Amino acid sequence: MEISGKNVVVTGGASGIGKALAKAFKSAGANYVLIADQNEENGKAVSKELGVKFVKTNVAKESEIIELIKTANEDSGIIDIFCSVSNTHLTLPTNREV
Repeated sequence: MEISGKNVVVTGGASGIGKALAKAFKSAGANYVLIADQNEENGKAVSKELGVKFVKTNVAKESEIIELIKTANEDSGIIDIFCSVSNTHLTLPTNREV
């Protein structure tokens, strides 16, 4: 896949696999890289380190995903690649029969 010139959004981009993906996209010549994460402190640090945009986002909330996409589209014109690598999970009560 040709990355050069593409506009990319990476959720979970403040650490781990998401950060590594954002770094790889930036290194491969992506036109625009936006990282999204709930961890504002790490997100801002990674944004500064990699020279990418950061938006604090809780991907478990539809309204925040909508705002994330709106921001990316307003900034870049169109999202070419959207990587969802957030570590979001549901916790079920342990006393419940399944």
